[in-house]
Amino acid sequence: MKMKSLALMIFGIAFILIEITAHALVFEGSGNKPVSKKDYNQWEGIMPLVNDTSRVYSRWVNGNEWFYYRGNTSTLNKFLEKFSDVQVSKRMIILTDEKPEKLASSKSPSINYDWKMHLMGGTVGAVEAKRRGVKPKELPVAITIYRGSKNINPRCLCIPKDMEITHRFHIPSGMEITYENKHPSDGKATQGHIGGSTKVTRH
Repeated sequence: MKMKSLALMIFGIAFILIEITAHALVFEGSGNKPVSKKDYNQWEGIMPLVNDTSRVYSRWVNGNEWFYYRGNTSTLNKFLEKFSDVQVSKRMIILTDEKPEKLASSKSPSINYDWKMHLMGGTVGAVEAKRRGVKPKELPVAITIYRGSKNINPRCLCIPKDMEITHRFHIPSGMEITYENKHPSDGKATQGHIGGSTKVTRH
C-alpha cells in the first residue's frame, strides 16, 4: 500500500508540473512588424512605443512582456519623449552598466539591443498586483537603458519630467554624474518631481 501511495503521489506531482508548463504560454517576435492595439488597452498611449521602428524583438510569457530596441542616443531620446505621453501611474527609467542578456530567436542566432521596455499584464500582472496590494493598471512600466552600449551616450540623454529614475551601476567615491532633464525639442529644462536635473551619486 505504501508503494502504491508513493506512486500515486509521484504521478500527482508530475501531473501538476505538466499542467504548470502547459499553461506557461510563450510568444516571441523578431523585427518591428506592428502589433494590434487590442492587447494593450491597459496602457493608454503605449502603442507608439510598442510599435516603434527601433524595435528588434519582443517576448510575451503569460502577460510578462518585454520589448527590445536598438538605436542611437537621438532615437532613444525621441523614444523617451513618447514615454512621457503614456498614461500610467508610474513610469520608470533604469540606468544600468550591466551587459544585456543574450537573445536569440528562430530567425536570428543573435539579437543586439540598447534598451528594453517591460510591461506586466495578464496572469503575471494580476499576481504581481495582488502581491503589491495595487490594481493591475497601477503597476509600473519600466525602460532599462544600457549605458555601456556603444550607440548610447549617457551624458546626452534627455529624460522627461515625472520619471522615476533608478541606477544600477558603480560610481567611484567623489564622482557625480548629472543627467539633464530637458525636453529634446526645445532644450529647456523642465521641472518635475525630480527637478531640472537628476544627480546620481555614490550610495
